[in-house]
Amino acid sequence: HRTYLFSGLIRCQTCGHIFIGNYYKTKSGEVKYYRCAKRHSPMNYDGVKCPNSTHIREDKLDAEIWENVRRWLDNPQEAVEELIERERELLKESNEQAKKIKELEEQLKALSEKKERAAYTFINGLITKEAYENLLTEFEIQERKIKEELQRYQELLQRNYSEQDAVNIVMNSLERLRDIVKDKDSVPYELRKSIYRLLIQNILAYEDGHVEVVYAFKSFKSENTRSRVCSSN
Repeated sequence: HRTYLFSGLIRCQTCGHIFIGNYYKTKSGEVKYYRCAKRHSPMNYDGVKCPNSTHIREDKLDAEIWENVRRWLDNPQEAVEELIERERELLKESNEQAKKIKELEEQLKALSEKKERAAYTFINGLITKEAYENLLTEFEIQERKIKEELQRYQELLQRNYSEQDAVNIVMNSLERLRDIVKDKDSVPYELRKSIYRLLIQNILAYEDGHVEVVYAFKSFKSENTRSRVCSSN
């Protein structure tokens, strides 16, 4: 089973689907690359083949991004300041999300009480069966909407907590990461994969063969955020 450094990170700017990993063999070894999933297997989608034929070689993209990461870590003070600011933003967002979740849970509780009162009035003959059923239908619609919104905020909060954990990991490991990235070839493949997932938001692949790396932190000063050297058609 092969793993790929950038699986799930590269997205086609033509059709919006992800780029999937593949490989071919040469005399010097195995070469991994990425291509648009909708171009490779259009029947898995709507049957229409994506026109984006860009192929991205993993080794070239890896070398370029690793150099950008190394330069970013050479200025740890700027990186730390941005991480601290992001941590504050995440804390504010999580507090707001937790508050919203509490409000939605209270709405569900109030709706449950309304259901009980409606049942009481129906059982005691104060409203007709039709009126009771209409109320239940209305309550079910409200309940479904609240639960959907509640789930969305719970997922947002969970992602927020995950990002907070990632920020803390980077902050606590900044000095160690500086030492690690000095020699890319000495860093295990899976560790490089984890580092990239902390520092990269996504990678955009264009039909003209260019790719654009969008980093998770503004302080990345990459000279090659949009480059063709990573791609070959």
